[in-house]
Amino acid sequence: MKRCPKDSYGCVNWQPIMKEQTDKLDSVKEQLKELYRGGSDRNAESTTDKHMKQMYVLQRQLLNSGSKLSDIQENFPYLFTPRSLLKYSEGLVGYDQYSSLVSAFQTKTSTLLAFEE
Repeated sequence: MKRCPKDSYGCVNWQPIMKEQTDKLDSVKEQLKELYRGGSDRNAESTTDKHMKQMYVLQRQLLNSGSKLSDIQENFPYLFTPRSLLKYSEGLVGYDQYSSLVSAFQTKTSTLLAFEE
């Protein structure tokens, strides 16, 4: 696959190809909106995660099209929650940045503190 100039930002999944039917994804998107409006509970996290993963292609299409932030938030409100944003970025770059950051803090903190002295 030929890389596009935008792919040079470290993204491994910049413009994914649609594999599922749009009708099904539209239905899932509406379910996510309803869950968000209803104030999801802890039990809904796994469902939300699963549905958000299914929505990745539509999210990328909307983001790559240069849509307004308000339109993106209206269509994918969960994308603006910390949990979903971290999972989304993991799909975009191909690794879990949060775990990498935590690991870096654990291994580098003593070096940084020693540097300060």
